[in-house]
Amino acid sequence: MPSERGRRFAGAPLDASAQPLLAASIYWHEGLDQALHQIVAPFRRALGEVGDGLSFLWAMRSVRCGEHLKLRIHAAESARGELVRRLEQLGAEVFAKLDRPSGQSPRESFPETPAIDAEDEGDELFPDRAVLWRRYRQLPGMFGHPPLSEEPALAARFPPTLAKGTDVVLTEFQPAPGGEFTQKMRTSLVTKLFLAGVARLGMDRQEAAEYFGYHRDWLVLATAADYPRTIATFERHAAASRPQIEALAELTAAARNSDSHFSPDLAAWTVPLRELFAEARRLAPSATYRHDSYLKDQVWAPIFKSLHLLANLVRVGLFNEALICHLLRAACLEAEPFGEPLDEAAMVQVGAGWAGWSAG
Repeated sequence: MPSERGRRFAGAPLDASAQPLLAASIYWHEGLDQALHQIVAPFRRALGEVGDGLSFLWAMRSVRCGEHLKLRIHAAESARGELVRRLEQLGAEVFAKLDRPSGQSPRESFPETPAIDAEDEGDELFPDRAVLWRRYRQLPGMFGHPPLSEEPALAARFPPTLAKGTDVVLTEFQPAPGGEFTQKMRTSLVTKLFLAGVARLGMDRQEAAEYFGYHRDWLVLATAADYPRTIATFERHAAASRPQIEALAELTAAARNSDSHFSPDLAAWTVPLRELFAEARRLAPSATYRHDSYLKDQVWAPIFKSLHLLANLVRVGLFNEALICHLLRAACLEAEPFGEPLDEAAMVQVGAGWAGWSAG
């Protein structure tokens, strides 16, 4: 069914706001993995203590004006002062223990990247190893593609979804015994997030495979890479990864039926992600969106943005993220329509297999 390109999507706003109470940037050159572990995770616990039980935060990485984490903190106005004090205190305590930088690459401003907060408009380097407060603004297309992304009912569902995803990263993205965060860890976690998230959306395996192809293609085209050559490279990786793809196919089939084999945080995140997808489908003018490339992009873009922001937070890299999608696409095409739920040990085994693989 053809879509009406100029038509606004219909939908009633939810009684919620996509605007955070506070927005902060944590600058730590070549230290954002540690910032997640040493600053954001403890602050997330403090948010539970100070807030009203409904408080949450989500995070993303940015390189403009210096490498930093952006925090979006949703809480009651009455908690503002205490939350400001606690985040500043955590940052000061962590940074005070650090040695002076040595042997690091030079800091860069990257003015060609998007200016997200109002303070990012210039090209200056902000102070490193600092917590700075920012003026939040929601950029067009940040949560999907207009006009659907402009619907208040859809926009209100993004912060809780991203917050639950951030909780997964804070819980499962832990340093190795030597304190390092390896590419193998990043790849394994993003594979688990993407598999679990898409498996619980209610898509059949063909639509799930189409979605992963869509996600992959957006990333490949965004890098201006040679598309046929890149896909051929991915196919070579797939041919060399048959055991892992077969294991992921089994897990994908099982995950569509149950989330019992997921960690509690991972299972909790799939709920608002599924609700976000359901809202996008509800707002779409046609239920047969898969047969209209414009509508399909509108409905799938919110899921793409949600998953990509988490991959960004883990810093898996665009090439690796696209390759993960290519291999999960292959797994979906091989998965049986139904399967017995796997236990947590099976999930760990599959994750361990993928931890031994890294692209690039």
